[in-house]
Amino acid sequence: MYKTLKEASGYLGKSEKTISRYIKRGILHPDRVKGQTGTLTYQFLEAELETLQERLSQTGQRTDTKTQEQTSEKVFLYSQIAQKDRQIEHLNRQVNVYSFQVSSLTNRLLELPAPKETPGEASKQAKRLDKSLVFWLTLLVIAVVIFVYFNIYPVITETLKGVMIK
Repeated sequence: MYKTLKEASGYLGKSEKTISRYIKRGILHPDRVKGQTGTLTYQFLEAELETLQERLSQTGQRTDTKTQEQTSEKVFLYSQIAQKDRQIEHLNRQVNVYSFQVSSLTNRLLELPAPKETPGEASKQAKRLDKSLVFWLTLLVIAVVIFVYFNIYPVITETLKGVMIK
């Protein structure tokens, strides 16, 4: 799915310097990732490299500026969509974990034994339990709202902005 700079250069039959020029000109849009040694490395989508290889073979190494800009814009948008898809997948996994935790806590709450009551204390304990339950459920709702606001809402708005720009 991803290729390094060296692999991309071998795949396209171009030098690493030429690949770097393609990046600077906006022909290629790799993901920039911090490598194991702490240096910046590039990760190229295979689909993007295939598209460029087809374009180069069809045009004899050169492309006109308008076609080049349109193609590079499409490739960039596809890479952005792929990145957003990965973010959405990650957030969906987190939502599933939180949903499981909420479900588990709800089940545990329902499994709690009923408190031993005396006639006068029954209403006091019920009120205390109601207040405690309301408090924890409110806290849980607030946590879910904060999670959605800071994690899912930005992804949706960025995706919608990208769609609206088109």
